[in-house]
Amino acid sequence: MVMRAMRVVLMVGGLAACARKEPEGAAHAVAPSSAVTDAAEPKAAVVGLGPVRGDAAESLLAVYYLPQPTSPPRAAFDALVKAQPGLHLVTTSLDDGPRPAIMFLEPPIAEFAPPTADNLKYFARGLSPAEVVAVPNSQHVAGFGIASTGADAVAGLRLAHRLAADLAAKTGGVVWSDDQRLVYGAEAWRDRGLALASDPIDVSMVSTIHAYQAHDGEGVRAVTIGLGQVALPDLVIEDAPTRGGVQVNTLLNVVAQTLLEGGTPAADGTLALDIGALKNAAARARAQEDHGEKATGKATIVLRPSTPEEGDAHNRLWQIDFPGTGAYSERMAATSAALFGRTDEIKGASADDAELLAASARAKVALAKLEAGFVKRSAHGDKLIVKAPFKTTSGNNEYMWIEVRTWKGGVLRGVLTDEPYDVPTLHAGAMVEVKQVDVFDYLLAHLDGTTEGGETNDVIERRGTAWPSK
Repeated sequence: MVMRAMRVVLMVGGLAACARKEPEGAAHAVAPSSAVTDAAEPKAAVVGLGPVRGDAAESLLAVYYLPQPTSPPRAAFDALVKAQPGLHLVTTSLDDGPRPAIMFLEPPIAEFAPPTADNLKYFARGLSPAEVVAVPNSQHVAGFGIASTGADAVAGLRLAHRLAADLAAKTGGVVWSDDQRLVYGAEAWRDRGLALASDPIDVSMVSTIHAYQAHDGEGVRAVTIGLGQVALPDLVIEDAPTRGGVQVNTLLNVVAQTLLEGGTPAADGTLALDIGALKNAAARARAQEDHGEKATGKATIVLRPSTPEEGDAHNRLWQIDFPGTGAYSERMAATSAALFGRTDEIKGASADDAELLAASARAKVALAKLEAGFVKRSAHGDKLIVKAPFKTTSGNNEYMWIEVRTWKGGVLRGVLTDEPYDVPTLHAGAMVEVKQVDVFDYLLAHLDGTTEGGETNDVIERRGTAWPSK
């Protein structure tokens, strides 16, 4: 039996078992019977994306006070604008007058409420402990909207950043970027300014990625917000697995950086990515940190116009699709592997190892108890992966991890998170299903980072021996 921290291959005479380490954790499986489900064909090429850089760019920045400003915000704002030649103050709409245009905003706090304490766990950067307590209790907010032409978007964003920093310093508050939906402490805002000073800028510093499960039975929807500040469309990846080596956030950032630096889709929406060719050193280095075995740093994606959903930015939206055939998640995994590579660690263990089989038996019992609450747990953000068998070319069973999407009638359906060792008809990202009785091990990952399961992993780590990989 061959096992990986992510999968297992069961050899018919009981020879070995392989365990591969999954990037974010792992689990195991045994018994025959798994089936490949129908693969979704890729959509036909869609033309009509429009220009990469839009005609206009806008930013909305505010200062939350803790709890009141130390000096009148309007007076401080007027002094800052007066000292900035060429900046046009408007009073009713950013569409009025020439660009760059700026408009002061001082809404009632009830109409522009600060983030709650729970929200600050996810939507804060560099706040001090005292600020974390004070921001939700802010009683006053003031700020401005600023608009530039698309051609001057980066210059306009740099100006907006400086004005917000000065307004916060002069009136005693912390900056809120409404485009990113983030609140910044002073040091974090300075770091953002340093990123904006580079040429080209590191675009990931002015955008945020929201990732969530949009619907039951689907994967994660990951969407950027904030790219409209530099007149770029926001980007979305649909139905992504949460495990198995697909670097969704890094991929989104690489595409955004490529577009910012002048990358242009072809008429059919295809766009070539080359991490090594990125001009911004920080963005390039960060993407290269994710490189694993056999990474090329190059791949081709397909961009398609998409429709924003509730909660998305008020901006154009382009979906990232992937060339080839098969399910969306399978094509995504292949693209991710080309850009970032995959790392496999394989170990062998005896198929009739009593300790290993006992651990698997415990896992089966524990897994059965999870079925009733599966849908509720998934909606809460918990992710279940299971290890199950697939027939190899030699007639043995190879055990691989599946990120479970649905669990009905004793059948678990989901995304294969391993690249098979000896199952040439399957690839990572394929939609597969397996019977519950065939599951060898499971891993339940909670939103807070804790996990349950993985009963057999320790046995394989202790008793396994090196196994050749492809």
